[in-house]
Amino acid sequence: MLWRDLSTPRICSPSSRFSPPAHHHITWDVGTGNGQAAIGVVEHYESVVAMDVSAEQLRHVVPHPMVRYLHTPDATPRDDDGGGLVTALGSEGCVDLVTVAKAAHWFDLPVFYCVPGRLLR
Repeated sequence: MLWRDLSTPRICSPSSRFSPPAHHHITWDVGTGNGQAAIGVVEHYESVVAMDVSAEQLRHVVPHPMVRYLHTPDATPRDDDGGGLVTALGSEGCVDLVTVAKAAHWFDLPVFYCVPGRLLR
């Protein structure tokens, strides 16, 4: 997982080194806000699933055909399915990279870490 500002190409390009080229399929951008980081990552992965709890932030996203934006009204995974996040992303072990550009300070990190652990290949 990356915990830094991915909104510039200088940072996004090296992020693709965290997974082998054969596994550059899906990135999960958590707390995407206006989608700026999702757009920076999508050139290195086949698709990005970008999520945010703020419907207002998602109204300002930058549309891209390879980015799927989802509103997640509850940020805290509570049930067996990670609050529905596992289902929304596809299945366990389906994600190649998890990014959080600027939202990690909002997370209950011990609870959050359980979900990427289930989603990452």
